[in-house]
Amino acid sequence: MRRAFVIQFDGVVTDEHCRGRIEHVDSGRHDHFNSFAEAERFARQVLDEEELNEPDAGRADLRRRTTING
Repeated sequence: MRRAFVIQFDGVVTDEHCRGRIEHVDSGRHDHFNSFAEAERFARQVLDEEELNEPDAGRADLRRRTTING
């Protein structure tokens, strides 16, 4: 579940506005956001840091995709 996140929205979500909380399931790291861009930024940061901590994980994913796709 390295790439799984739980997102909880506070109130009404529109194209211009959203607020809530995002949590990375595997690590438990979380943050509050006030826009989709902030939520995405947090998710990318967590995934980038996780990949740096486990450099072979990215290569394993690439090998698995290559095997599945041909």
